[in-house]
Amino acid sequence: MHLNADISSALQQIEAIKKVVDESDDPKLQQATSDELKLILDILTDPVFRNIVQVQDSLAELNTQIAKHPSILAGDFDITASGDLVLTVPATPELYAEYPDEQRVPSAQLSPRDSVSPSTVAHNFNSLSGPIGSVSDQILSMESHQ
Repeated sequence: MHLNADISSALQQIEAIKKVVDESDDPKLQQATSDELKLILDILTDPVFRNIVQVQDSLAELNTQIAKHPSILAGDFDITASGDLVLTVPATPELYAEYPDEQRVPSAQLSPRDSVSPSTVAHNFNSLSGPIGSVSDQILSMESHQ
């Protein structure tokens, strides 16, 4: 709960106590507590005191926001004359949002029945056409002549 809300709650409770004391028939009680209750009420309703409390609440809120957004700089916030926090939280930029993900390469799903034997690889390699296929044919023919 904010300090300002706590003070408002305390103010209401003290006013209720003062009302009960004022309505009591005990003059000693009224005399002993009247000045103290009036002093407390005067402090809690003082505009300067309330402004200080508002500044403290704003600083507590700023502390919370800095914990959530560590990138907040001094220019991102202000505290008004009335003690209110004015905060401009920098938006978290989504880097590279306008670029599609070009790093992903589709991959084929392999299942256990799609296993490839070495002879299948050799057959596919030997069936290549072009310079690689002719080189592989030459290598195989040289091995068979030895």
